[in-house]
Amino acid sequence: MNDAATDSTPDRTPTARCDDCVFLHDRLVTGRCVPGDARVEVESGRQIDGFFRVNPELAECFLDDPFRERRAIAVRYSPHQRIVECVADPDESVRRAAAYRLPVDLLESLVHDSDREARITVADRLPPERLECLSEDADHLVRTYFARRLPAGRLFRMISVEDRQVRETVAERLPQVSLILMPTILSRRSGASLPGACRLSARWPCSMIRIGPYALLLLVAPVWTRSWPCSMTLKPKCGR
Repeated sequence: MNDAATDSTPDRTPTARCDDCVFLHDRLVTGRCVPGDARVEVESGRQIDGFFRVNPELAECFLDDPFRERRAIAVRYSPHQRIVECVADPDESVRRAAAYRLPVDLLESLVHDSDREARITVADRLPPERLECLSEDADHLVRTYFARRLPAGRLFRMISVEDRQVRETVAERLPQVSLILMPTILSRRSGASLPGACRLSARWPCSMIRIGPYALLLLVAPVWTRSWPCSMTLKPKCGR
């Protein structure tokens, strides 16, 4: 019964006629174009990708194709020198694909792209020493990627930025000695008392809430407490 039900299910695979296809006589007859699996003249991302995977040398011929998904997939297989043209494509999916494949030296051409995902890819690929161009990005996710990749020695200036997610990322990467100073700095910049700064959960990253009391204790406790492990507990480990 199951087999019969399966056989009666209509095949909804996108298809197109081969009669007028320019690849009928060279690609189809040699098995480099397979209807239903690897075809470029259908609106099926899977089949288009399958076609370019077998015929990558044809990808650049479709960078100006009217179908945006065909252009975006063609970017994945086109030569680097042709991808440069795609940074001005009107469709964001094409520009995202270009951001993945552009040579690193040309990535800055997408720093101010209107699409957030394209800028995130730029933040993920740019060398750390060239990331400063994204420090003031309007989107918090782009700034979060910026904070993840910025050299740790340059993170200290970001401990009191407005966005909570960015502060969490900064706190996860700051050296322990900088985390210990964080309550004092937040206190000065927020105008609150030092204990009050520890209670500013709306402005503190989650990781600092966990070690905030410990960091505060280190500022006033005897020197021997400095050997305690930095953890959620405020009690030193018992010696054996």
